[in-house]
Amino acid sequence: MNKTLREAEKCFAEQKWTKAAFKYLTVLKSCPAKREEVRDNFISTLRHWGEECEHHGRFGQILTCYRQGADAYPDSEIIASNLGAQLFRMGMLDQAASYFRRALRINPEFTQGKENLENVFSHLVERWHFRMLNDRHRNERFRVNISKYVKPGKTTVLDIGTGTGLLAMFAASAGAQEVHACEMSPIMYETAYDVLRANGMVNNAEDRLHVNLIPKKSTELVVGRDISEKVDLIVTETFDCGVLGEGVLSTMKHALKHLLKPGGMVLPSEVTIYVTAIECAAVRNQHRCIERIIKGTINCLFKVGPPYDNDAFTARYGNTDDLERYTTERLRDLPGGYRELSDPFQLETLVLGCPHDIDYWCEGCWKNFQLEVKTAGRLDALMMTFDLDLGHEPAELFSHPNASSCWEQAIFLVHPQHVVDVQPGTLISVKMNCEDMMFSLECFEIIRHSNLSENQVATTVPSALASRFSDLSVCTSDPSVRKLYEWAPVYFSSPEILMLNNLDTNETFCKGIEKFLTLMTARKLPLNLFFLPWGLTMLPLQAVKMGADAILLPQQDKFQLEVYTRLARVNDIALEKLLLKDQSMTLEMISDMIQTQRADALKWAGLIVDLVEPSGCLKQQVLEDIALVRMGCMVPGARVLPDVVTVYGMFIESPALMKDSGVVDDYASFDFKVAEFMNLFQMTTHQDIYLSTLNHRRLSEPFELFKLDLNCDLKTPEDIHDFLNISREITVHSLCPGQVHAIVYWFDMNLAGDTIISTLSPLFHWRQAAIIIKQNLLVSTG
Repeated sequence: MNKTLREAEKCFAEQKWTKAAFKYLTVLKSCPAKREEVRDNFISTLRHWGEECEHHGRFGQILTCYRQGADAYPDSEIIASNLGAQLFRMGMLDQAASYFRRALRINPEFTQGKENLENVFSHLVERWHFRMLNDRHRNERFRVNISKYVKPGKTTVLDIGTGTGLLAMFAASAGAQEVHACEMSPIMYETAYDVLRANGMVNNAEDRLHVNLIPKKSTELVVGRDISEKVDLIVTETFDCGVLGEGVLSTMKHALKHLLKPGGMVLPSEVTIYVTAIECAAVRNQHRCIERIIKGTINCLFKVGPPYDNDAFTARYGNTDDLERYTTERLRDLPGGYRELSDPFQLETLVLGCPHDIDYWCEGCWKNFQLEVKTAGRLDALMMTFDLDLGHEPAELFSHPNASSCWEQAIFLVHPQHVVDVQPGTLISVKMNCEDMMFSLECFEIIRHSNLSENQVATTVPSALASRFSDLSVCTSDPSVRKLYEWAPVYFSSPEILMLNNLDTNETFCKGIEKFLTLMTARKLPLNLFFLPWGLTMLPLQAVKMGADAILLPQQDKFQLEVYTRLARVNDIALEKLLLKDQSMTLEMISDMIQTQRADALKWAGLIVDLVEPSGCLKQQVLEDIALVRMGCMVPGARVLPDVVTVYGMFIESPALMKDSGVVDDYASFDFKVAEFMNLFQMTTHQDIYLSTLNHRRLSEPFELFKLDLNCDLKTPEDIHDFLNISREITVHSLCPGQVHAIVYWFDMNLAGDTIISTLSPLFHWRQAAIIIKQNLLVSTG
């Protein structure tokens, strides 16, 4: 056994992670007494080996080894959390949540485990569930109209996509003879089961639910097996912002044929769909890059390609599973708001209880129509909204922004060549397609009114740089050079586009980098910069233009590697100045390479870090990454940019934020007990807040939470511990009486000298984040 242990340690030292993992497992199985001796090395081996297997697509091996590791160390929160993280990346969300919970049972104070569990919960239960359950107006409409359709003791009901079971409970309370409810999400099925039991929907004699809760998709239900007979009434709210995105067409096609009695009713009975042309700068900034030259140095000319390009998305992410035909926004909450350029056009009315209507849409269809511009502005997108007809008074629910409902709006981007200034009388030609049982809208022509003067003719935005799907090419008229650099379409995420669009962020960072390079030159340090960016950024290329000798960009995906390589060639930047490392080379591996003084390893005198994600949160593990790079990759006297980061907070009262973050109480659900079960999924940290548009009241002045000195000493284990673990108690005086709902926070980053960049400022691309206060915290003045 000692021989196997020595072999494991040798493999560990040589970074042969696969062999090391299996040899350590052999030791642990044969000699459990060695557990504590090999614990640290084994956990480190598992992490490295998991990354290596993930890079090569060997997911089965990862799970097998991790699970054996979890069996060997049932008391290791780190192994449980790492296994959960691996399952999460593989899309196995329920299993991931189970292991994150295990990690927190082992160590309730394990911060990474808490963050991971909240992250997976945010994917399992999306935020719109909270908004919907807090919408008393919406719930009342369903409750009243269900009670009008249900004949006590006679009507049988099926609730499709029951969620928490609220609509099913409305039907049961109205006296329905039988109520069935199906739910395909395992986590929501479990939640509905708990909600139904808590609300007395149980036959105590037989200990079964009054509501027949079925963990299946409705299209899997069989009469005589899952439900006793066809039902009189189907209720459902399986509508997304684009109406059909949750599969309501296939759901209703099956339900009308197999689950509903002849003459039965469907609630809602109809969906009426509207399309409106809109101008919205916030949408434009997230989906259209609008600057072709950054800082006067980097030429980033992107030829704009078509929206929703399957090939572009597949090239970056490997498949089109997550490619949406539209984005969604709560337009009334966006900075700068939006403007309607046309009247809403009534596109279609879908009769949910009509088999002929449903078949027509299921088979695929298209329609051309025109929107007439009523208000001058810039055409950015087409907004889709809808009304739900519930059949009785009060009859309708609306998804229009002015309705203040729980729904967001579906936003269909127009082609870049149609992002134009339009005048009243201009006609916008649009094609509606219903393919694969989903809507798409495409603007295909702009027709100006014949009476418009020449200076009123719609003109294309002159400085279009990129969209989410773009061709990148060199800005030159030489056809031979153009051919050399032309690309297939590529995909940029909305946060990447928003960051690239923000010249204020870029220029402020450039000022800091200029001062940084001047300081390094004065100290006679090598002008070699190590970058830890968020997403795709032009700053590394700009740093070379400003005089940096070498740039190291670690952990870049294939897409980023190609973009940086092409842009370097376009802008005459020598490729040898860019050290681009793919995701298979971890920071630990780079550190080991530098410390062993390999011939191709440079020492780095500057570390430039983007600490804050566009959502407003600190990047996960960024402090650990900074410590690792500083200790393993930097020359004596090296510096980090930003130099100091100050984190500020402010107490706010905001019922609107609370309705987005959890179920406020059971008032909106008419006293059915829902809140306590749904709030198990309430997140402590709420991201992507626009504080400038959030309806809130300040309860305190901004106060300093803590400071991060990124250039502090890291010479001893105590130094590292203090750097990674910050704790501080402060006293905050309230400005006025109120209930503290959240502590909103932001970051002020010192970029050398007096150059400060704040993630609170609306000038920059960041949003804000907040810590939600879940308990009642009432304050008085002072």
